Amino acid sequence: MTSIFDHVDEDSQADPRFTDQVPRPILTATRRSPPARKEIYPLSGKKELSFFFLNVQGLGTSIEKCAAMAKANDFLAFSETNKRPHQISEAIKSDLGSSCIVSGTQDDIEAKTGCPRKTSGYGIMLTGLRFPPKTRLIFNSSKFEIMAVELRLGDLRGIWGTMYRSPSMREPEQVREFYDTLLQLLQLRYAVDDDGGYDFLIVGGDDNSSPKPSAHYTSNMAYKELVKITEKCECSLPITSNTRLNNQPDHLILYFDSSVCNFVVEEPLPGIHPGDHKALRARLQMLNFVQQKPKFMQRKVRIGSPDWEKIKPVLDKKLRKYYYEFSNFVKKTYTIPNFHEFYPIRGEAK
Repeated sequence: MTSIFDHVDEDSQADPRFTDQVPRPILTATRRSPPARKEIYPLSGKKELSFFFLNVQGLGTSIEKCAAMAKANDFLAFSETNKRPHQISEAIKSDLGSSCIVSGTQDDIEAKTGCPRKTSGYGIMLTGLRFPPKTRLIFNSSKFEIMAVELRLGDLRGIWGTMYRSPSMREPEQVREFYDTLLQLLQLRYAVDDDGGYDFLIVGGDDNSSPKPSAHYTSNMAYKELVKITEKCECSLPITSNTRLNNQPDHLILYFDSSVCNFVVEEPLPGIHPGDHKALRARLQMLNFVQQKPKFMQRKVRIGSPDWEKIKPVLDKKLRKYYYEFSNFVKKTYTIPNFHEFYPIRGEAK
């Protein structure tokens, strides 16, 4: 049986977005819970949501392309934004979406990257056109660029996060501490409170780790630490092909309860030119769900009452709008006495 873990030809020049290959779901260790029916929060009316991860290598020079990506995906995580929180202007937020969470404070870039006087190669961000209600920050390391939020899609709960480790972080003890901190984030998936546990976890980013023997020894060490913590938390690493030139992969860390949801990981997508990173995308498919029914408040108002005088202008405006839209149909089908006296045809004086 083939899976997404099968070997991918790194020399293939075919753009995965234009091939007939259908992304295959991955399998991970999951809780043996019985099938459940849950209500979802219908974000834009969809039962499938996309998570997008990319090292943008400078948000200022790629904001237009990032804005286009924000419109095409539900949840986006950017690394190497080269922006401190106070530099994320309202214009950037309006381009990327009303929801925007930036890691860190203005003065902790040196501590989080392990490199003094760093002027680029830092900054992580979680963003999207609209976050679900009750989205909250649950993890934000004070020392490393690692953070995550809790997503509530009705009864479905999940952890979505991102991380970035600079290649300038080369002290072995500091590298180990970075992955110990990442382990603390992954262990949150075991947390249980009055609302239950988490149904999925997805964390992605560029940790500059590589399984290649020819890579720098700290990159090899980082990869071994990454594999160790993901195995400890029963998570998977579905990305095996190189996504940064032909040197190393960016990573997704995944866990999900297959009785209520599923993840489909796509082949790495082209990034932002002239950047040297490809983009990662995974689609969350929500299973065994019932759509929430819209809630309406019904109220009776007597014609001529004070309340009627308040709502009559609103009703008049809506009725005039609908009449304009269907005026041809109304004129051909019905005769409404004195209607045009109150609602003139478009272009006529009232």
